[in-house]
Amino acid sequence: MPIASMKEAISNITSIYLNVKEKDFPLNVSQKGITVMLNNTHTMRWRYSYRMLAIVIGAAMIVFFVAGMTTIGHKAHAATTICNVKSFGAVGNGTTKDTAAIQKAIDSCASSGGGTVEVPTGKYLSAPLYLKSNITLQVDTGATLDASKTLSDYTIPAGVTVKEPVLAFINGYKLSNVGITGGGLINGEGSVWWSTGKAAHDRPRLIELAYATTVTVSNINLENAGSMHLFFFGSSGISVDNVTITAPSSSPNTDGIDFSYSSNAIVNHCNVDSGDDDVAIVSGIAESSAPELGASNITVENCNFKHGHGLSIGSGTTGGIHDITASNITFNGTTNGLRIKSNRTVGGAVYNVTYSNLTMTGVKTPLLFTGYYPSIPSSDSPQPITNTTPYYHDITVNNLVATGASTAGTIVGVPEEPFTAITLNGVKITSKKGIEVRNATVTVKGGTTVTVSSGSAYIIESQGKVITA
Repeated sequence: MPIASMKEAISNITSIYLNVKEKDFPLNVSQKGITVMLNNTHTMRWRYSYRMLAIVIGAAMIVFFVAGMTTIGHKAHAATTICNVKSFGAVGNGTTKDTAAIQKAIDSCASSGGGTVEVPTGKYLSAPLYLKSNITLQVDTGATLDASKTLSDYTIPAGVTVKEPVLAFINGYKLSNVGITGGGLINGEGSVWWSTGKAAHDRPRLIELAYATTVTVSNINLENAGSMHLFFFGSSGISVDNVTITAPSSSPNTDGIDFSYSSNAIVNHCNVDSGDDDVAIVSGIAESSAPELGASNITVENCNFKHGHGLSIGSGTTGGIHDITASNITFNGTTNGLRIKSNRTVGGAVYNVTYSNLTMTGVKTPLLFTGYYPSIPSSDSPQPITNTTPYYHDITVNNLVATGASTAGTIVGVPEEPFTAITLNGVKITSKKGIEVRNATVTVKGGTTVTVSSGSAYIIESQGKVITA
């Protein structure tokens, strides 16, 4: 509560008390929603007056308490300051680089305690930008934030720390309470990078937030990243809602949303049409700086995926991945549906994963759980078990309906550590080929059916078991 409002409230309450004390009775005092009824005797006047004094004191205490709590709440969130980038010199004509003006708006807003950096209608060409804590970047509907096509702009300058060998278009490192929103478009202009032949980590991500806490990305359109579109590393407290991501299906490594060593995240009402994983959850080679980091407590729900490689876990799982929930998702034309992938070099434990209420149309392989990424050998011998041995257990798929598949599924573990407690409940897949099961135990129940045009519904190989419950 602002101080002026607080003073006004106290003044109103005090005036009620004075009116009650000084006027004859019977008396009706009604002010600011408070009504007092008193008796028509002189002796009762002071009795009720004292009562009113107590009410005044109590009400004032409540006002002070609420005001304090409100002030605390404001301190925990970004301030209401709005920094319009045009006020800092941005042109927005699509050809003039507005980098300095936009960054100045971010820095100025942050230095004043935080707030919203508004990018109004227009097309703003920019080199890489750096977010700050307590800042919401608001790209308004009708506005485009356009990434520079000059490759040298993405060289990491002295004194700047990021996760990858090149800058992302929008960078954030060790931030808290940050947001990206507004209904507009952030365009990575990735085609200039796709043809270079550079590896994914040598091409700029569209948005990269490393070691961030309390992040909201909502109501924004992302397209044509140099590599991944929205990448979180070592971050937590993440909400991604109503985000649309698009890139050509042939564009390399243009993942939609990636969580690496991240936890406590929810993805809701998102549409992803990309050239790689629509959503990926990774916990790869454990870092010496943070060996305890894994990926956990991540929910993906109410989303639509078109093209891309589906919903993936891995390939890096060394740090451990667990407590993952995905529900109410449609897949249309993706190469895979649900994919858990790893190998003996970057493998680890994946468990407590639940998928529910999924619809897949024209998905080549609805289920792909493998410990042999990227390719599965025809046979293999057991190897010593290490901390990078792929081991998946307690994975449940509920109510999946898939039509037009080429291969219903591949569930293949490594012989030294077979997959266990894989459950298919109410799964209905129509496919050319059935589900390959090797070094894994799969339980089917709830009317699960695999309808194939040739061969068996389940192709049982070495150490493969399918149990009907």
